[in-house]
Amino acid sequence: MKNLLLFPPSLTSRQRAILHGVCENNKLYHLSEGDGINRFIKIGYESGKKVDIEKGPLSDDDLCKLLETHFSIDASHNFTTAAPYPSHSDSPTVKMGLMTVDEFVKVTDSLLELERQDEVQQATDLISKLTPEAAQLRGNSLLNLRVESMETGLLGRTLVTLISGKGFGSGISTPELPPHQFGPHDIVSLHSSKGWGGGGGGSGGTDRPIGTNGGGGSHGSTLASGVIYRVREKSIVVALDDTPEDDSLLEGPLRLNKMANETTFRRYRDTLRQLSTAAGGGGST
Repeated sequence: MKNLLLFPPSLTSRQRAILHGVCENNKLYHLSEGDGINRFIKIGYESGKKVDIEKGPLSDDDLCKLLETHFSIDASHNFTTAAPYPSHSDSPTVKMGLMTVDEFVKVTDSLLELERQDEVQQATDLISKLTPEAAQLRGNSLLNLRVESMETGLLGRTLVTLISGKGFGSGISTPELPPHQFGPHDIVSLHSSKGWGGGGGGSGGTDRPIGTNGGGGSHGSTLASGVIYRVREKSIVVALDDTPEDDSLLEGPLRLNKMANETTFRRYRDTLRQLSTAAGGGGST
C-alpha cells in the first residue's frame, strides 16, 4: 500500500533535511510545512494513505525503521554520514563510511541550508495566495510602511528603520504598527506597494492576491531581503542583505513579508562551528 507519512514536529531540522535527501534520492514526495516549533515533514506518495507517526522524540534508528517498513528503503548510511541530495550539482559529494568532523560539519550545514530554503519557499507560496489585507491579518505582512532612516550597521549591512505610513504628511504623530508576528531574526522580504490601486494613505491593498501582477505595479518583485534586527511598537529595523540600485524605490509605500525565522538554524550552525573548533584536527566521527 502506498502511504504518506506525517511526522511530528519533534523531528530536528537535521532529521528533516536528511529525510528530504532520502526522498529526493528515491523519487518520493517530500514537503515540510508549518513554522518554528510546529514545523513538520510529510514524505511518501502525495496521494497515498495518510499515516500519522506517533508524537514524541524519534531517534535516527526509529526513522530508518519507518523508511524500511513503509518504503523498503535502507537509509542507515544517510543518517550515519548525513549525505546530501546527490541530484543537486552544488551539493558536496561525500564517500560513505567514516567521515572527518570537518566533512560532517560541511555536509550537515548544506542540509540545514536546504531546509531553510524550503521553509522560505513555503512562506512565499502561502503569501502569494493571500490578499494583502489577509496576509496582514495573519501577521505575516505589514502594509503601507515607509523608511524613517537608513544607516550602516554591524559588518557593513544597511539597517533600515520602517514605520507606518498612515497619516504621513498630515502632521500627526507616528502611529503604532498593527498586530503582527514579526520578531528578531525573522527572514523578511521588502516590496513596493505601488500599483495596488488602493489609493494613497490606506492599507494599499486590493482584492488581488499578493504576487499577482495587475495595474502595472511592481509590487510582485522583491526590492530587498534581510533579517529583523529590532522590533518596537512603532517601528521595525531590518538588516538588509543588499539595497536596490535605485534608492528611490524605497521611498514607499512599502510592504514587509515574513519568510521564516533564522534562530533555530543559527543555533544549529553555532553548534556545528563549536564542534569543528573542538575537534581541531578533524578526526573521524
